[in-house]
Amino acid sequence: VIIKHKLCLSDEETIEQIRENPYLQYFVGFKAFYRDQAFAPSLFVDIRRRMGPEVFICFEQSIIAQLSKGKSSPAVDRDDPPPSPPAPPAGSGEGADEGVDENDLPPAGKLILDATVAEQAIRYPTDLAH
Repeated sequence: VIIKHKLCLSDEETIEQIRENPYLQYFVGFKAFYRDQAFAPSLFVDIRRRMGPEVFICFEQSIIAQLSKGKSSPAVDRDDPPPSPPAPPAGSGEGADEGVDENDLPPAGKLILDATVAEQAIRYPTDLAH
């Protein structure tokens, strides 16, 4: 249901995406990549029929609500800074008599989490000086 909702797919398209994508196979619990269909598309119909339309709609809405809440998780790329850690009590710990603690400074810069897009100075053979 999560894959189907997030990718806006039909029952058949969801099964096909799971069949083609190892990440989705891992997400649904497979330990290895399988080339065959994970399950028949009619399984969605069977689940909806067994649960009944009212219960299934409630189930689906609760999953969608949880996904909507998850959009504000730290793993999502956001422009706003992360929340600051709570300040230690006054007069305790190291640096209590000093002016500004480095932990009190707001976050600065940009964190790149995907190593495939990390900026690097790569020298190409045309850059070699003889």
